[in-house]
Amino acid sequence: MGFILVVLSYVLYSLGMDAISRRRGLAHPWLSWVPFVSCFQLGTIADHYKLTRLERQGIMRWVLLVLGTVNAVVIGGIIFLFVLIAAEVTFGLLSLGLIFIDERFVMALQQNAELLGLAIIFSPLLCLPYWIAKFVAQYQLFKSCRPDLALVFLIISILVPFVTPVLIMVCKDRD
Repeated sequence: MGFILVVLSYVLYSLGMDAISRRRGLAHPWLSWVPFVSCFQLGTIADHYKLTRLERQGIMRWVLLVLGTVNAVVIGGIIFLFVLIAAEVTFGLLSLGLIFIDERFVMALQQNAELLGLAIIFSPLLCLPYWIAKFVAQYQLFKSCRPDLALVFLIISILVPFVTPVLIMVCKDRD
């Protein structure tokens, strides 16, 4: 059931971003469908809003692309550490048996667990700039479509993130 909700959320988000990009005549609206690169399209929409309303060129697309890549690497690193610890525990217990556990195995497990603990503590700090930039870009998207409800939509998307695709779908037919 959770997998279906994730796929549905992804499809709604991509459909909404694609429709907004096409309505505004932005280059490469299909980027909305590419995981990890769709943040570039969100930045392009935010930059387009800045260009048309404030007559200034924005760099939000590049900021989101770089910070999104850092975010993906951090999350990928944490997942890799989880897999590494799980493999170490599994293979260590299989090769050494459940009765006798080697000291080296315990030390290696403790070192990786400490590293994982540090990663879990510091990863939000590494990912925070991406989320701030993404919320700024989402606000600009909401402001460009629904200026009267932009702040409300942003607060809802921060507090209840799985509603963001629905909010983007609500905005897709408005300029």
